[in-house]
Amino acid sequence: MTELLPVVTIITTVHDLEPYIGQCIDSVLLQTYTRWEQIVVDDGSVDGTREIVESYSDPRIRYVRLPKRGVPGLAEGYNVALSEGRGSLVAVLEGDDYWPADKLAIQVASFQDPHVQLSWGEAILVDGRGQPNAKWPRGRRQQTDMPTEQLFRELTCSNVLTPTVTVMVR
Repeated sequence: MTELLPVVTIITTVHDLEPYIGQCIDSVLLQTYTRWEQIVVDDGSVDGTREIVESYSDPRIRYVRLPKRGVPGLAEGYNVALSEGRGSLVAVLEGDDYWPADKLAIQVASFQDPHVQLSWGEAILVDGRGQPNAKWPRGRRQQTDMPTEQLFRELTCSNVLTPTVTVMVR
């Protein structure tokens, strides 16, 4: 039965995120939906990021190191992760972010409708002590069936998507 469930490729980009990457990976390991792979693409970290990622023995977590390129190389990092990944769905989880345990289960379920190509939700922003202090996007109501024209307006004019809360068809 699980072979019929889609695999989610989780793209995680990092650069010197030693204080956060463990919590990021732990949140993926705690997912109630378990058909995922996490591709961690490192933009030349010089701290302990690599050692932390490589300390995880789960074969679904893969580490790729690139030479430091900074922001101009961000697209390259995403492209490398996409080429390494095998999932039919793609999610983004930046290395200093983390997910609630049911995030993938909730979003993957929406793809049972063959018309769904993109799923996103609300992000909870936390302060330096890990305390929630805001939600993004603010003041949005949940909508599960958005017409294409409205989706285009939302994506291009309203900045509704936070990559960390997005799952999409490859």
